[in-house]
Amino acid sequence: MAEGFGKVLSFTNDPEVAKADVLLELPECALYGIATHPQFEENRFLYLSVVGTDNLEDPQGSRIARFTVSDTNPPTIDPASEKVIFYWPSGGHNGGGLKFGPDGYLYLGTGDGSGINDQKLTGQDVSTVLGKLIRIDVDHEGNGKAYRVPADNPLVGIENAREEIWAYGLRQPWRFSFDKKTGDLWLGNIGQDLWEQIYLIEPGGNYGWSVREGNQAINPEWPRGPTPILPPTIDHPHSESSSITEGLTYYGTRLPSLS
Repeated sequence: MAEGFGKVLSFTNDPEVAKADVLLELPECALYGIATHPQFEENRFLYLSVVGTDNLEDPQGSRIARFTVSDTNPPTIDPASEKVIFYWPSGGHNGGGLKFGPDGYLYLGTGDGSGINDQKLTGQDVSTVLGKLIRIDVDHEGNGKAYRVPADNPLVGIENAREEIWAYGLRQPWRFSFDKKTGDLWLGNIGQDLWEQIYLIEPGGNYGWSVREGNQAINPEWPRGPTPILPPTIDHPHSESSSITEGLTYYGTRLPSLS
């Protein structure tokens, strides 16, 4: 379990557990996401998304870091085991959600890196990793990086594009999840003025920011990315909800009005 201000805790999977143990502390850092490697029992790898600076111009202000967890009771992490896998710039929207997909690759949401109205115009710009959903192979290295770009990523081979991109046009993809039955990737995108959006993510999908906020055009004259803009699967006005989070799939029958 990660706390927002630099602390990771562990506890026994028992409803009667009395306390949590400190697994790792990263002073002066904010933790935005946590994921265990699919082969955690063998390699003990834990991945954190970390925002380590308030400098909005720092090109390495946010990072994905891998740590090795001890096989002890309680487990511990030596901070010296940190290996930085991926950097992205700090900004007003850092994203930071990360999960391993059914394909074994690591997915990361970034956010547009600015305050209001996509000031840096990153949402539609595929030459930057800001405002994107990233997909990387952390089990292999390549081209001098601590990861490899999967060959089937949708922008591989496109001139000036960051090939790590899986989808783009996202303002603040704070959280996302994979449907455990189908493998579908659902993402909650936090809106700006009027609308919150949930997207069923497609490879190479362009979700409109900041030409559109969901279905609504807001800057129709601004430059667009290389693929067509796709509509949200569901959108909610701010009169209903704000700062939408996650994208969990529910198959139960407790709330029949939502079926």
